[in-house]
Amino acid sequence: MRKSKRPVFKNIFWWLGYTIVAIWMQYAIAGVDFFMPAVICSMQEENPRQTFWLITMFALIQEGTGAIAFGSSTLWYCSALVLMYYGRWLFDANNFFFIVLVSCALGVWNVGLTLLMANLQSFQVNLQLLVADSCLLAGLIPLVWFILYSLRQGFLRNVNAT
Repeated sequence: MRKSKRPVFKNIFWWLGYTIVAIWMQYAIAGVDFFMPAVICSMQEENPRQTFWLITMFALIQEGTGAIAFGSSTLWYCSALVLMYYGRWLFDANNFFFIVLVSCALGVWNVGLTLLMANLQSFQVNLQLLVADSCLLAGLIPLVWFILYSLRQGFLRNVNAT
């Protein structure tokens, strides 16, 4: 018996819908990566193909809209992959506390990565604004992740029921 393609298309449309909402949210709150909670959520589902395509799509969107040279988004998302992969050995990947730790680490990494890339291009960076944006990022990732995770679990139950 052939497996139905309907859940695959529903999944694609779900992520496209989230991407549109995330782009709008990034426009509304500059300096916050609303794609990162989706990457974290996708990694928790342990679907490497889905995670690969999401990271590819999100990195291309970020690289196309950013002022920093190509590569910073790739480093940004790869660092999240490393944090999640090795963090699973120490913590439950679905634990809210773990997500808070990952988001704090990503907030610190955001400062370091931005300063590194700006230094390579001789950009001037307002350090106070960068730290404020990174703190906002670290604070919003768990909140957006929790909402996304809850919605995604409900979506997966509905898709698997069909």
